[in-house]
Amino acid sequence: MARTYHWAWTFLTFAFFAPFYTPALALAQPPAAEPERPAAQPATQTEPQSAAETSERPDSSRLRSDLRYLASDELTGRGPGTPGIDLAAKHIAGAFAEMGLETDAVPDGPFQRVELELQAKAGPAEENYVQIRTSGGTEERLELDAAMVPLSIGSPGKAQGPLVFVGYGIAAAELDYDDWADVDVEGAVVMLIRKTPGEGRPDHAFADRQRARHAFFTTKVQHAERRGAAAVLIVNDRGSIQSQVDRLKRRVEGEQQRIDNIDQTLANAPEGLDQVRKTLQETRKVAVAQLMTLQNQLEQAESGLLGVNDAGGFDQPATIPVVSISRTVADRLLRDATEQSLAALETAIAEDLRPRSRPLADVEIQLETSVTQARIETSNVIGILPGRGELKDETVVVGAHYDHVGMGGYGSLAPGTIAVHNGADDNASGTVVMMEVARRMVRRMEQYASHRRVVFIAFTGEERGLLGSKHYVREPLFPLAQTVAMVNLDMVGRLKDNELTVYGTGTADRFDDLLDRLNQTAGFRLLRVASGYGPSDHASFYQAKIPVLFFFTGLHNDYHRPSDDFDKIDFGGLARITDMVTDGTADLATGPRPNYRSTEPGAGITRQLTVFVGIRMRNGADSVTVSEVHDGSPAAQAGIQTGDVVQRIENRQIQNSDDILEALRGKQPGDRLPIHVLRNGQAQQIDVWLAPRP
Repeated sequence: MARTYHWAWTFLTFAFFAPFYTPALALAQPPAAEPERPAAQPATQTEPQSAAETSERPDSSRLRSDLRYLASDELTGRGPGTPGIDLAAKHIAGAFAEMGLETDAVPDGPFQRVELELQAKAGPAEENYVQIRTSGGTEERLELDAAMVPLSIGSPGKAQGPLVFVGYGIAAAELDYDDWADVDVEGAVVMLIRKTPGEGRPDHAFADRQRARHAFFTTKVQHAERRGAAAVLIVNDRGSIQSQVDRLKRRVEGEQQRIDNIDQTLANAPEGLDQVRKTLQETRKVAVAQLMTLQNQLEQAESGLLGVNDAGGFDQPATIPVVSISRTVADRLLRDATEQSLAALETAIAEDLRPRSRPLADVEIQLETSVTQARIETSNVIGILPGRGELKDETVVVGAHYDHVGMGGYGSLAPGTIAVHNGADDNASGTVVMMEVARRMVRRMEQYASHRRVVFIAFTGEERGLLGSKHYVREPLFPLAQTVAMVNLDMVGRLKDNELTVYGTGTADRFDDLLDRLNQTAGFRLLRVASGYGPSDHASFYQAKIPVLFFFTGLHNDYHRPSDDFDKIDFGGLARITDMVTDGTADLATGPRPNYRSTEPGAGITRQLTVFVGIRMRNGADSVTVSEVHDGSPAAQAGIQTGDVVQRIENRQIQNSDDILEALRGKQPGDRLPIHVLRNGQAQQIDVWLAPRP
């Protein structure tokens, strides 16, 4: 899913009980999820089956194997312009061909070429340098990639001024700590350390999540801008360097082992297996290229230099140049001026939480930075199930983006981390469901004398601003006027509390009725959002006045981070969503044409809830009654009792259990929640302190 910066990045869950849904979450810690078993069902429903025959249920091992590959380290996060995304595209194209879809609608077979703007890169060496001069006449020039790297968070250009050390570049009034308080940086080049004092210690003053903002690159650079600094030099901290070096060493070793294994396989392969040998040789070329990239990254990491994009910010750069310099250079400058090493200063600041900011006497800095944005060509991957009969000239599109954020940098929510962002949920999950729906639709449509064409598209460039889907809408293979609906799958692998969100329900006249029928079998707790807008590929089609449905299981703490891994996917939920989407696609391909409707923009994004209250609820006529309270839960500790009628949470009137969920979506563990109840005819307020979900 594409990142949008106006979202509030909190992810919360409330475990409660209602007659229609009875998981074990609120009464006891749940057992480890069993991926093959469908998620909890409404009490009145049996285990969900596809509307077609049970034998048509998706092959779970195929869902698992496709997702394992797409989310593997081998594909290095499927970043645009990398060998990994090319491997993913070939895998999807091969699957389309194997299942019988047509893959020759564009000149490059299944590949519709799309030009993307990539991450920033450094300009020529002569336009990227840092010149250090002292009053004694000594000069030193820091060269690109050897001792300095321009960062895309800053603006390209020239700057000069006296050098001022500003510690960690933090101003934290709540801790009575301010690195900027006793130094004048107007017109100066400031040098600061990444992260926060005491980083890595569990009890350090900045460990509280509410103080995380003080470590952000943007926060520090903005402090410098507001105080009139001419430029910023950033010095990497010891912990980040060691962590990155260790990680890259493991990856170099793993890539070398992969090459050795390929070489051994080639040496032992019997003669005559030309296609096998060709595939192995192509894989080896990719591995060698990746190894060289990793070795270069390791060399840079050992010097302490950040990558051009590691601080983010190319889309909204600062107004001054920002540069990463090596720890060796920073250490020498500090020793000469203070007779203390960089490491000693870091330790001292962490020990007493007192700034050590000061001008570095007689040191003048002159620098220039040049950063540009590269363009690359990547591909949408397209497979077509032709229509037949009187409906054959109309089209249904089923899509899912297969790109992700690669090794971090642009789009990552782990700034400065260079690690594989596997994107198992975002969006290997949607991609494999789209592929499985395609397999099943090939079989399903054989029984119909008339059905619409179904175009399956794995979109590229979604993480860069829906670029792949926008390109298809600009250059469609079939007329948009005859495209009756678009189904989008993005982040469908982390089903929680049986809660499935469907966006676009108001974009056509019959979508609500369709979902009602589908959910009689599927048995999800559906959250419906009428709007056809939003930060995923369906929005490109909706803006072209095509009805859309977007399936989504919610944001979570692993979103756009290296921790979005294969082992966290709920394959039971994935299979059930595949059932529902297949049945819905079959209906769209054969049933009445949906009539487009306009909806309001600004749809919010559903966040999975992660807080725990510990009560079972019973819905009545416009009321909610507590039917059970778990011993030791936040509700029990606060004094909630069986029989209490919940009337209001804060200022929200409560008429059903859904109202309670909505009241809690903005909450997090540790928050105080005022619950207004009616007990024995008497109204009272009970404050519940929310706990993390077990």
